[in-house]
Amino acid sequence: MNVYNYHPITKEYLGKTTLNDSDKNPLVAGEYLIPANAIKQWPTVKAGDKQAVIFNGSGWSLVDDFRGVKYWLQTGEHGEPVELGEPLPIGALNYDPVALAEDKTAEYEAKQQAVTEEVPE
Repeated sequence: MNVYNYHPITKEYLGKTTLNDSDKNPLVAGEYLIPANAIKQWPTVKAGDKQAVIFNGSGWSLVDDFRGVKYWLQTGEHGEPVELGEPLPIGALNYDPVALAEDKTAEYEAKQQAVTEEVPE
C-alpha cells in the first residue's frame, strides 16, 4: 500500500512511501497504520513552474512557490519570498534597477568622455 507524505508545517508534498507488513495494524486484519503527515490519496494535481503541491486538510491543491526567487523594487529594495504561497510584491523586477541605472550612467559617461577626447581643439 502506498501513502503520500507531506511536510508537517508547510503541508508541501514530499513523496510516496510504500507500506509493508510491518506497518499492518495488529488489531484490525488487513488494515495498515498510516504514518503521521501521510494520506492514502495520491496527489491529484501536478505543480507547474513556481508552484507547489500541498495537502489542504482534505486533499491536494496548488499554491504559488516563489521561494528562492530574488526580486527588486524600483526603489532598489530587494527581497526573496521564504514561505509557500507568499507572492512577489506588485511591481517586482528580476533585476536590480539601481545597479542597472548606475551601469548605464557609467557607460554613457564613458562614451561622452571618448567623444570629448576625439574632438580636435
